[in-house]
Amino acid sequence: MRRGTEFATWLAARWPALVRTLVFLGHPQSEAEQVAREAVARVLPAWERERRDGDVDLLAYRSLLEERGRVRRRRDEPGGPPPEEPELPPGLADRLERRRELEAYLATLPEQERVRTVLVHVAGLADHEVDDVVEAPGPTPPLPFGATDVRDACEAVPVPPAPVAGVLARSRSRRRTAWTRGAAVVGVVAVVLAATTWWTSGDGGSEQGAVTTATNPMPIPWYADGVLHLARVEVEASDVQTLLTVPDGVVYGDDEGRVVHVDDSGQQREIGETVPGSRLVVEPDNGWVAWADPGDGDPELVVHDTLARAEVGRRSLTAPGDSGGQPVGDDGPIAIDDERIFYSSPDGDFAWEPLIDVSFALSGTMVDTAEESRVTLADGVLRVTPLPYRTGVAIDADDARLTHDGRYAFAVRESQFDVLEIYDVESGRPAPQMYSPSDHAVAWSYTDGTFYFAVLHMLQDKTYQDMLQMPSEGDYRLYECRPDREPEPCVKLAEVPEEVPAPVFPG
Repeated sequence: MRRGTEFATWLAARWPALVRTLVFLGHPQSEAEQVAREAVARVLPAWERERRDGDVDLLAYRSLLEERGRVRRRRDEPGGPPPEEPELPPGLADRLERRRELEAYLATLPEQERVRTVLVHVAGLADHEVDDVVEAPGPTPPLPFGATDVRDACEAVPVPPAPVAGVLARSRSRRRTAWTRGAAVVGVVAVVLAATTWWTSGDGGSEQGAVTTATNPMPIPWYADGVLHLARVEVEASDVQTLLTVPDGVVYGDDEGRVVHVDDSGQQREIGETVPGSRLVVEPDNGWVAWADPGDGDPELVVHDTLARAEVGRRSLTAPGDSGGQPVGDDGPIAIDDERIFYSSPDGDFAWEPLIDVSFALSGTMVDTAEESRVTLADGVLRVTPLPYRTGVAIDADDARLTHDGRYAFAVRESQFDVLEIYDVESGRPAPQMYSPSDHAVAWSYTDGTFYFAVLHMLQDKTYQDMLQMPSEGDYRLYECRPDREPEPCVKLAEVPEEVPAPVFPG
């Protein structure tokens, strides 16, 4: 049973006790359900780790009390909202009196005694577990009700099914906004930590590259000649082949197959292993990254949450009956869109939602997807489709990748020098070329309506009838381009010596 199914099963079993705990602590049931949902959503990023290494039930009740405290501090009325008269199904009305008696008794207790009493008799925790949850030892006062009376009182609090989808959605929303709340603090910390060249040992335990204070001439992270350029620091890194942007920094894959997370301050952490040169994909707003892990012969698709610093899940890429070998060809991740992982395997293309461990097969061959736009392959022809309109346009290219907003497609025709063309997904037409026709693009990226290119300028000489035969002239030029910029759409921001390998931009 995988993580998503296990979480749903756990929540379904614990949900009634979580809600009833809050009700007997004085919360109206509608508020109790909201508080419980928020508390569990806060637990979800650490759920897998705590389930494996700790006690996830205690973590949930600790989160429940913390969220309860936040709600109580936000209340305008000191006495809280008025109590709700429960609507009980037939057969439970006779137990309402037990509930009212228990609530009346609990209301007479001091706050700390009431919390301990409810955690023991309603939530079912042992005294030493309550000590852990409230982070203070203490006796639990005796309860003048028998176990049957307490059970009847609890059953007079009808609880709807666990809102698994609602908890997942709330947790997703929290992760998408968490990094922006601390952006200013992170920026200050990055400057302090990077004041001098330093070495650090990340969680991955591998040797770290030197970090030096520097100003990035580009508004995006990029790599060239052994140096990873971030906003405020430069990081020594060896042979980066793939680069992705995540909310708090970047993730890269190198020529040894290491998958490394580097935060904005330059701290490095090896988070996985893949086949050198294979595809890494990202959902930029929530920090999920996916890759194919060769393992010990049974390759797996791995999804990692860089914000939570935890694995989201993994799934086999081995066809039934097969074993051995590394991921080859296109087997591995295709894209992440709205926390749904699209991937290729020997059995075809699939979409997988790891939080609930649901997957389904896709028709045809998917090349890329972003914000519901898609690039697909059928009968050797690439087609760009701006869903939900579901009308696609064939494009003249051998490969294509969508920008993260799904607005454009970087399409490549393979030849001696790969030829780049940018398509507007909505119209299906090529966008006007922004740099000189004599410039050959070797790296490209896009963010928030702005394009970035690394180009080699090709000699303009009539001796050469074909641009593909022209030698290059000078260094790599790094451009920032906006289609609506006048009079020229592109501005040169930096240069890189031509004798080094081509720069790497985030995909």
